[in-house]
Amino acid sequence: MEKDTIKTVIVESNSFFREGLKSILRDSRFQIAFEAERAEDALPHLQAEKPDLVIVELPAGAESVPEEFQAIREAVPDARIVALVGQQCPMLMTDCLMQDIDGFLIKTMKPNVLLQSLALIAEGERVYPANLVARLLRGGAQSMVMMPGSQEQYNLTAREMDILHLLVAGEPNKVIARRLSITEATVKVHLRSLLKKINAANRTQAAIWALHHGFANTGAAAAATA
Repeated sequence: MEKDTIKTVIVESNSFFREGLKSILRDSRFQIAFEAERAEDALPHLQAEKPDLVIVELPAGAESVPEEFQAIREAVPDARIVALVGQQCPMLMTDCLMQDIDGFLIKTMKPNVLLQSLALIAEGERVYPANLVARLLRGGAQSMVMMPGSQEQYNLTAREMDILHLLVAGEPNKVIARRLSITEATVKVHLRSLLKKINAANRTQAAIWALHHGFANTGAAAAATA
């Protein structure tokens, strides 16, 4: 195989769509190692094949990530995992973020967009529909099961709380720095500490964590005027 080949596994129950996906990936960097209809069929072969990327269908009507995704993560911890879904679902996307799934892609994506998204994921990026993330951060997470927490429980400082509230508002570091009268470098220091404390991989996960734990509204005024 070429050095930049991305060894890929496809887990998809619909044979018509599976063939279509293989056709899209043909003549690209993505080389199909094997395919399977179900995750449980793929699991016995993953450790031997050691794929770089595993594309897994999420069943229609699912509202949470199936246990098989965790089994795939344990079998090939270095592989990137992509959830492939038939339609947009904020609740399911939120669970994918919480479960550390690397991508959340819609089956109706244009082929060139799908290829670009998979390439980004393979390079270490996380790819989620921007409109769903924006909707979630604007209040689309109201249907989420809340897990109330407190500032003291997670050992968050007052400044980390300020930054968390501004992350929920979707503010970039430059705006956060201006709102809090601190430097961008200081924002980054606090942000790294915050992400570590709440076990979030990035600012999007941190914002969704805040919504999930009831931190979205409390103290927002203080953050805006600090």
